[in-house]
Amino acid sequence: MNEDSTPRGRASDPLSPYGDLSTLNVYRGMWHAHIQGGFPGFMQARELCRRGNFSFVGLTEHDNRYPQIDYAEKEWYAAMDEEFLIIRGFEATHPMGHITCLGFLPEQTGVDAEAARRIRFEKVAGDAGYDGFLKTAAGLGAFLALNHPHRWRERGDELIRQPGFEYLDAMELYNGNQAGKSRQQGVTVDVYDACLSRGGRLWGAANPDCHSWDVEQHDGPFNGYSVVFAETLSRRAILDSLKRGRFYASTGLEVDELALTATSLRVAAAQCRRIRFFGRAGQLLESVTKDEATYRLRGDEGYVRAELVGHTPSQQSVSELTARAWLQPVWL
Repeated sequence: MNEDSTPRGRASDPLSPYGDLSTLNVYRGMWHAHIQGGFPGFMQARELCRRGNFSFVGLTEHDNRYPQIDYAEKEWYAAMDEEFLIIRGFEATHPMGHITCLGFLPEQTGVDAEAARRIRFEKVAGDAGYDGFLKTAAGLGAFLALNHPHRWRERGDELIRQPGFEYLDAMELYNGNQAGKSRQQGVTVDVYDACLSRGGRLWGAANPDCHSWDVEQHDGPFNGYSVVFAETLSRRAILDSLKRGRFYASTGLEVDELALTATSLRVAAAQCRRIRFFGRAGQLLESVTKDEATYRLRGDEGYVRAELVGHTPSQQSVSELTARAWLQPVWL
């Protein structure tokens, strides 16, 4: 892709983020997590994440709850060091659905959090300040992702025509919170394929959407996350890699080898039992029942994306979904 552009919505070159990754470091993290209810505090959250071998977390409370939050700036700064990063953000209520805005808080993007709270909890009619928020957030450099998009199933044409769709960087194809309630709600790969097939250019993501921080609960942490290739463990570097698609989505399965050439896509994972390659409209292009596979690119697939299926259940998941990893599409 062009170095000065990011695939968001329908406006990017049909290439892949997986070029030369040899100079980049690998960081594991989740970026759709809430801080009300069962949030243990910044220091405790850091220790929980570290025990799970996570390097960063994005804390994205609902916009309408921010007026009630004391972010404890000193504790937030104290919880970070060279080996752990906390990125602040929020989850916006939008006509398309809930949208993660990672890297910036509501007031920085023009969202009136107090108005949003009144509209939701006090049933007060009014403008919550969402007009133009996506454009403003994108201009600031926020990472924007549509969360748990199951309500758009069978309506891909309508979704990609929604105002603001062109500013999205990603879409959740797995949401642990929703998957714990219903696999149909939590696993939305079909919605993702529908958007890609209709010209959408979005990265695929997996997140826990944790509210309780209890790993035994369906809304607990760690059952969906990103493996990010970035230069450093910094806010700027992680956001840049997420926006460029230099990551893959996982529920517990991780990739050992990933290589893209002009003619092939090769992937390998020791804990993998099946690798499948999909193209336009979710068409199955090839399926291999082993831990490595090389797909030869024909050029007429529209896009090619790989899904890896593991031997074990998803990490910390109560959704009965076998551990998976989803690579970003190669657009052809």
